[in-house]
Amino acid sequence: MQHVGSLEHLSVKNAWLTMGTFDGVHRGHQEIIRQLTAGAHAQNAPAAVLTFDPHPVAVLRPDKAPPLLTSAHERAELFARLGVDIVITHPFNHEVAALSARDFLQKLQTHLGFTQFWVGYDFAMGHNRDGNIPTLRQLGAEMGFHLHVVEPITFDGKTVSSSQIRKLIAAGQMEEVTERLGRPYQLSGIVVEGAKRGRTIGIPTANLAPDPKRAFPARGVYACRTWINASPVLAVTNIGLRP
Repeated sequence: MQHVGSLEHLSVKNAWLTMGTFDGVHRGHQEIIRQLTAGAHAQNAPAAVLTFDPHPVAVLRPDKAPPLLTSAHERAELFARLGVDIVITHPFNHEVAALSARDFLQKLQTHLGFTQFWVGYDFAMGHNRDGNIPTLRQLGAEMGFHLHVVEPITFDGKTVSSSQIRKLIAAGQMEEVTERLGRPYQLSGIVVEGAKRGRTIGIPTANLAPDPKRAFPARGVYACRTWINASPVLAVTNIGLRP
């Protein structure tokens, strides 16, 4: 898989494309990407995903920025597992936010030459979200791409979404989070020095300092799997006050 940090680094033809924030790469996102990659590879075309960093809300309304479910690097790894050929983690800033859907799509055409565009049922893009589904169909007819709209994935009658998963994480409902992500939630961070009490009672501990922008489960003690130097071990994680 090719992973680039900007559209300007690419010159591709006949790509099949999807785009969005894709925070969490949950089951709904996965369905879009599976359909995209299956269709693209059947036609020997590259499957491309364009995502943004930082999260658009963190730029446009910093006080409302949501806690993140995945880092840009984690998203790229998840896309690779789903068979994506090209990942573009494009910088999101006020200049990008000011582009109309038409202008941004023209930029995408310049660098990707895409012919098929896959989106979720509630997708919109461009300044003031001017590129909704009906508008994108019109632009596709003008610009030479076909729009595919993927219906949502639901659990217990509710649409799977990143915002729903953040609420479940905050409530500590990790089994439901796993169902909607299709995998256990993951946090990583730097190990920082602690009081070293655990080793005195035969239970070594590691104090982790994750990215503060990430979504954290509710205070509590969780069974987990921990990777140390790429090797998994069963562990117990305490989140919150020092026990």
